[in-house]
Amino acid sequence: MLKLPFLVTVSLLFSLGTIHAQTSKAPKLSTRDEYRACQKEDDELKKKRSLLTDESETHSANLKRIQDEMQAHVATQAMVNASDEAAVVAFNEKIQALNTQVGTSNKEAERLNQEQHRFNAWTAALNQRCAGMVVSYADHEAIRRERAETGKKK
Repeated sequence: MLKLPFLVTVSLLFSLGTIHAQTSKAPKLSTRDEYRACQKEDDELKKKRSLLTDESETHSANLKRIQDEMQAHVATQAMVNASDEAAVVAFNEKIQALNTQVGTSNKEAERLNQEQHRFNAWTAALNQRCAGMVVSYADHEAIRRERAETGKKK
């Protein structure tokens, strides 16, 4: 009776070892085309990042200009002759024009925020598809040479 449980235990250990050996497979090797596509998409992502940065810097400079102009105009309020209707109207029209510029700037900020969210989602999707990619050395070198010929890095 003692031998039966021992044999069952031994056969259990052998079957667990077999299961473990079956689950530890080598990682999936990506194809040259998959790797090339990831590199190309990364290039597009870098271009988009550059455009977003430029647009954001332009927007910030424009917003700063509007704020400075608004502050300068408001500083002149004390010099406006309140009994001169034309001066009051001109002052108020300038305030209205600046407020319109602020509204336009706010809409541009919303658009840039939406673009940034799309860019972030695109980056996350690219990372999910490509960051853990396993590529053979030969494929990596072939793509590197292709990119070097076309002036791309890596």
